[in-house]
Amino acid sequence: MRLWVPNEVSKDFIRLRKTVKLDTVRLHDLRHFAATCLLAAGVPVRTVSGRLGHANAATTLGVYAHVVEESDKDAAAKLGALLTKLRQPPARTRSGRTPRATTDG
Repeated sequence: MRLWVPNEVSKDFIRLRKTVKLDTVRLHDLRHFAATCLLAAGVPVRTVSGRLGHANAATTLGVYAHVVEESDKDAAAKLGALLTKLRQPPARTRSGRTPRATTDG
């Protein structure tokens, strides 16, 4: 296994970003991008915090609270839709009976 030399990784990144014409993107921006994607995908804050090397999840929440808040809004909307669906009366057949649940599967 070959060790990574931090300065060489930075130089490789700069070459790569020039190749794909993203000259304004910093290596640190990828850290934020990864953390945001993980949180938006529902990865627990404590897990993301550990990956970022934060001492505790409060640090991560301080930086990425907006992502967690948006995820919370999405969760609330999904729960609301589920509860609305559960409140609806069961569908009835033409004879006026409620169809029985099947165990096919």
